[in-house]
Amino acid sequence: NHLPAIVCVTIALDRAIAAWWHDTTSRRDFFVAGLFGTFAVACELPALAFLGLLGLAMLARSVRRTLTAFVPAAAIVAAGFFWTTYQAHGRLTIPYAERGDGTTGENWYDYTYERNGKVYESYWRNRVGIDRGEPSRLMYAVHVLIGHHGIFSLTPVWILAFIGMGVWIAGADDRRLRVLAASIALLTVVCLAFYLMRGQDDRNYGGMSCAFRWMLWFTPFWLTTMIPTLDRMAHSRLWRGTALVLLALSALSAAYPTWNPWTHPWLLEYMTWLGWVRY
Repeated sequence: NHLPAIVCVTIALDRAIAAWWHDTTSRRDFFVAGLFGTFAVACELPALAFLGLLGLAMLARSVRRTLTAFVPAAAIVAAGFFWTTYQAHGRLTIPYAERGDGTTGENWYDYTYERNGKVYESYWRNRVGIDRGEPSRLMYAVHVLIGHHGIFSLTPVWILAFIGMGVWIAGADDRRLRVLAASIALLTVVCLAFYLMRGQDDRNYGGMSCAFRWMLWFTPFWLTTMIPTLDRMAHSRLWRGTALVLLALSALSAAYPTWNPWTHPWLLEYMTWLGWVRY
């Protein structure tokens, strides 16, 4: 679901930028932005925050085109989402909502079933390894940002993106760039805070995965805010070399799980080998 979400966010962001930077607004831009922005939510539920900001941006650009193109496109995806959910489960609530503790509602992740006379229990009753969750919220934040699943340690090229956010917010001459960067920064902080504040059961770094996968759909946003940083670095051979080193290190992390994304990051494997962490 993460790769389709990245594609959807890329298309929706591109059409939103086109709608704001072109002198004339196209109904097609609004329709495509609404369609793919909503499909991003179907792939990544936290992308609902992006859809909300996207809707406000398009509404500010043109109320009429938002109501006649953006909203109908979003409704198409929403209708398909809830129809398929109902067909699969007989109700409109999504499976993630069915995680009660037995006293507050059903828990679809807690079950048993029998096959050939043997009773099997849900894996989530007796989690092992990293799926047990990180007890310390502080340590979880450290590893999510600069540790074994770190956004900046595994893909240090994103450092340039966060610098770029600050550059545009503080010094862009075009107000639209300041708003764009501030919106991306807000989305980043809100979603990161959401994940970091989860309970221990959910503080598992995305489970057996090659990265902190829940933030992968931010790739188009961070690539966009990297632009002002790279523009400034382009004038110096030293800084161009620095950018290439950061990119190379990031590419190595991305290439490590080429044949199977459901493996631990190389940093976690290395830290485990050193005896620094145990899951």
